[in-house]
Amino acid sequence: MLFPLVLELANAYHIPHIRLPRADWLKPLTGAELIRNTLMQAMQTVNPQRVKTPVPLFLGLSRSGKLDYAALTQIFSTLKAGHRYELMCHVGHFDARDITDPKLLAYHDWEAELALLQSPELQELYHRFNIRLSHY
Repeated sequence: MLFPLVLELANAYHIPHIRLPRADWLKPLTGAELIRNTLMQAMQTVNPQRVKTPVPLFLGLSRSGKLDYAALTQIFSTLKAGHRYELMCHVGHFDARDITDPKLLAYHDWEAELALLQSPELQELYHRFNIRLSHY
C-alpha cells in the first residue's frame, strides 16, 4: 500500500501533518461515490493507527468543488466538541483562459465556494455550531 510510503516520506522531509481523508456519506451518492466512500472508510479504519501525531479529521470530500450552505450545515451538525477537522474546499476566481477542461468546469464552482466561505451566513453557522477556525 502507499500509506506507509507517505509516512516515510513525511518523516524524511519533516512534514508534520498527514491528511487522512474520511468518507462523507451525504446523499445523493452515485455508484462511483459509493465505491470511493467504501474504500475511504476501509482506509479510515486502518491508517489512523499508523500515524503517531494527532491528525485533523478530513471533511468535505463528497461535496468537493461544490460545497454549499446545506452541505456545510449537514457536515457541521456531525462535528464533535474538542476535535480538530480539516474542510476540503476549492475557492478562487475563475478565469476561462486558464481552465478549459469541461470535466473540471463541471466539477468545480470556485467562485461560489469563495462567496460561501466569505458570507455572513457561514459566520452564523460557525457561531451556531461553536466552531473556531484555526491555522497550521
